[in-house]
Amino acid sequence: MDLVLAGAGKAGTAVASMFAAVGAAPKALISRSQESLQRANAIVGAEQTLAADLLSDSASCSEAFQGNILLLLALPDDVLEEAARAVCALREDWSGSCVVHLSGATAIDTLRCFKERGSLTAVFHPCTPIRKIQPSLPSDVVYTFEGDRELGGLFESFVGAWNGTLVEVSGINRALYHCGTLLSAGHLAALLCESAKAIETAGVTPEDSREIMLSVARGVLASLERGTAFEDAVTGPFVRGDSAVIARHMAALDAELPEASGVYQVLGELSKKLIEQRHSK
Repeated sequence: MDLVLAGAGKAGTAVASMFAAVGAAPKALISRSQESLQRANAIVGAEQTLAADLLSDSASCSEAFQGNILLLLALPDDVLEEAARAVCALREDWSGSCVVHLSGATAIDTLRCFKERGSLTAVFHPCTPIRKIQPSLPSDVVYTFEGDRELGGLFESFVGAWNGTLVEVSGINRALYHCGTLLSAGHLAALLCESAKAIETAGVTPEDSREIMLSVARGVLASLERGTAFEDAVTGPFVRGDSAVIARHMAALDAELPEASGVYQVLGELSKKLIEQRHSK
């Protein structure tokens, strides 16, 4: 079964590079941007590259979608469903092929046209931030899979070869799932930025502020990786009930970093709920 990648952005390139690393380089790589094609193909080494907009010109690369293929759709969420319909219409019968999209936010129903025409379908989502074009993904990445069981075995073998972990899901609320991953990715980076900014505003150098923030964050993550429950990983004045310290924190934020004050209050309330869970054990 030949691999075909539609979309030469960050996620598509990274995932295709992992396939290429185990001897399954794409037969064809498709993107509307020639620049993206060249950049991605320098990493994944596809046999063929095709510049085409799948929304308006999918027919120009129709040949790449023929035969028994594993089609990875690595496209933006706002065009994924329309592009999927355009590609699906190129074949009356998709039997023998597998169609997979890589979006964590979009439901598997987006691929129903392929399913109705005989294809196996799935959603395969790498649970790691991919902020730029990169030649591979870390070996310890968790990937979620939702789809046909026959495809699950195939992807489990690939993920095993990558030393990753495959988690099978079914019927999940995609909006909540994707929101959850965002909270531990981009939103976490924003929170840590505010942490470092507060330390710097207190009078510490920018370089040392960053190192202090990272030291604390590493400690929390290391504790969670050892299996510590969330409620047991909470530390600080909210655990001790030290209202005087909390009041001083709030006064300092209101005076120096008012944009972080609301975040502090919200996270403080969530910390209290975790502490209540600890006490209810």
